[in-house]
Order: sequence, then C-alpha cells, then structure tokens
Amino acid sequence: MLTSLITSRSTRFRRSVALLVAGLFLGCGFVLLHAGPAYGAILLIASAMGAAHCLFEQDAAPLRDTLLPSVQAVRLGEALAAGRLRETRRSLAFWLVFVVGGMLGAGAWFLTDRWALVLAAGFAFCAAIGARQLERFRSTDGPSNPNGA
Repeated sequence: MLTSLITSRSTRFRRSVALLVAGLFLGCGFVLLHAGPAYGAILLIASAMGAAHCLFEQDAAPLRDTLLPSVQAVRLGEALAAGRLRETRRSLAFWLVFVVGGMLGAGAWFLTDRWALVLAAGFAFCAAIGARQLERFRSTDGPSNPNGA
C-alpha cells in the first residue's frame, strides 16, 4: 500500500520508484531470511510483488489488461475459437514469457538457494536505473506518452 501511495503521488518517476522499492524489499527479505524465521521474509517478498504491480497501475486500461494473465487466457481462448492466428501468437508469446520467467525464478532459487533474492534485488535495481533514465529522457522530450513516464 505504501508503494501505491508513493507512486500515485509521483507521476514523473513512478516506475523507477516502484522498482527501487521492490529491490529494497527483496534485499531486506534476504537479510531477514538469514536472520531467523522466514515469516518476515515472506511478507517482504509479497510486498515486493505488490510494489512491482505499481509499475502499470496508472497506465491506460488496454496496457494494464495486456499484462494480466487472466485477460490473456480469455483472449487466447477467444482467438483460438475464432481462428484468429495473429491474436493467438500474441497471447502465446505472453504465456511463453510468463512460463519462462517462472522457470528462471524457480531455477535461480533451486541453484542459488536464498541468494536468488539478492539476484532478484539486483535485477530490480538495474531495472530501476534503466527506468529512471527513460523517465528522465521522456520528461525532457515533452509529453509524448499520454500515460505519464
């Protein structure tokens, strides 16, 4: 909820803030996982997932819907039933990326154990730096994107 409040107030740098908060939550989760019981780490990992959800919270409805697995499942079923191959390929590409990402995450946990949280936090921080650069570029470029940063 805190990340959602922060990103709702910051329209200019909301993506980089959400990724930074997600990285911080994952890093703190790693520390808590080594400190003792996993309950605090589980809460922080769930909070990181919620923070990542804030990336697309203020985007236009078609973009948000494109990134929801339930919407993609419905679109895939509709496209298969109607025989529309282009829409089928788009939905299948989404599911392929979704499954491969899950497999990479599970594989990282299997191979590196708790260090997978550090790896995920590092990716989140790198993505935050990249998002910050894009947001800075777009803020000097002018209002080219109607959805904000």
